Amino acid sequence: MKVVATFLVLVGLLSTTGSAITCGGDLSIAGSSTVLPVAEKWAEAYMVLCPEANVTVESGGSSAGAGRVCNNTDKGEAVEIGNMSRDWKESEARKSEDGYTFDCLKGDTSRTAIQVDVSFHKLFSVYRRITP
Repeated sequence: MKVVATFLVLVGLLSTTGSAITCGGDLSIAGSSTVLPVAEKWAEAYMVLCPEANVTVESGGSSAGAGRVCNNTDKGEAVEIGNMSRDWKESEARKSEDGYTFDCLKGDTSRTAIQVDVSFHKLFSVYRRITP
């Protein structure tokens, strides 16, 4: 299987108008240690595009990424982006018919997340650059 990492974004985090992205404010990312180097690169790129943004990136594991994006306080403080190196567990969220939107089942059940898959190739290219 090509997909090895999952990047979750809380629906409505980024609002788009045409091709412009509204950015700024605080953005928090947490989750999989496998995806951490990629998340750090995403944060760096975002802050170049949106210099007024303050992005915090933390590890904690895939379960923390899933739980925190759903505001499950047992996993820590809520984040806007949760990283996972696995699929959602049935106990964490329910997949919508579109195949990429998930309704949180633990924590704040009014939250919905979008799943964006990241390929092994993308992860490898980041790890290759940071590993001596």
